[in-house]
Amino acid sequence: MNHFSTIILILFSLTCISCVSAQTTPLYSITLDKQAKTKIRKREQCNGNISNGGGDLVEGKLQLRGKCDGAGVSPDIRVDQQGEQFIYFETNPDYNKKGRTRTELALTREWFEFKKPVYMGFKIKVPEDSDVTNEFYYLMQWWQCAPNSPIAGIRMDRGTSHNINFMTRGDTRSASTAKFELKPGEWHSFVVKGIVDPSGKESEFSVWHSPDTAPIVSKAAYGFQTKACKGTNDIPQRFRLKFGVYKATEPGKSHSVGYDDIRIGNTFEAVSPWQQNIK
Repeated sequence: MNHFSTIILILFSLTCISCVSAQTTPLYSITLDKQAKTKIRKREQCNGNISNGGGDLVEGKLQLRGKCDGAGVSPDIRVDQQGEQFIYFETNPDYNKKGRTRTELALTREWFEFKKPVYMGFKIKVPEDSDVTNEFYYLMQWWQCAPNSPIAGIRMDRGTSHNINFMTRGDTRSASTAKFELKPGEWHSFVVKGIVDPSGKESEFSVWHSPDTAPIVSKAAYGFQTKACKGTNDIPQRFRLKFGVYKATEPGKSHSVGYDDIRIGNTFEAVSPWQQNIK
C-alpha cells in the first residue's frame, strides 16, 4: 500500500468513527448521575415567569427552565430506594383555587423543526399515592405556540391515576396513538420518534415500550398549520419539549410523576434507555 492510499484509508476510518459517534451520541441528556452534580436552582422562586431562574434544572452545561403555576410545587431531585436520583414533580393538595396547575421543565434553548425526525428516550414513574384525575392532565408536551394545545405528548386518562396515553393533535384532529397502564411506583422506559407534518405526507409518531417489540406507529397528520399563534404574524413550523405536570387544578388531590435518563437525539440508538449503562 502506497503513502497516498494509507492517508485515504486513515481519513476514511476517522470519518466512519465520526459517523458512528453521531449515531450513538444524544443531542441532549439528563442522566442525574451523581458525578453530573445535577441541581435545581432557586426552588422557592419557581413561578409563572419561566425566565426568572426559579426551579431551573442544571446538569453540566445544559439548563432547563422551570415554571410553576397554581398548585404546582417546584421541580425537585429525589432519591429512590436504590439510592439513585431522579426528577420529581408534584402538586399541593392544599391549594384550593380554580384554574390551571403547572410544575414543568422546558428545553427552551432548542426549537425542533417540523418534517425532521426527533427521538426522545426516558424513564417515567408515577408514585403509588398519586391521585386519580378527573380533569385534563399532561405529563409531557410537544409545544408549538400559545394559545394552542400541545401538538403531541403524554396525557393521563381521566378517571385513572396511572393510565397514560401518547397523543397527537393537528388542525382538525386529536387522537391517542398508544396507551399504557403504568405499574404504580415502578419505572417504565420509552422511546418516542416524531416527525411533525401538518399535511400528513411525512408525519410519524412512534412509541417503543420494549427494545424487543415493534413500535406502535401512527402516520396521521399533526402540528398546526392554520391555527394562529399569539404574538407572531405567522405559524412557526417548530416545537419545544416540556415535561412534568400540567393540568386543571383539583383541590384536595395530589398528583406526582418522576422522570429519569432523559435523552434527545437524531437516532434510536442515541436515546434508547435499554442501550445505555443506566441505573
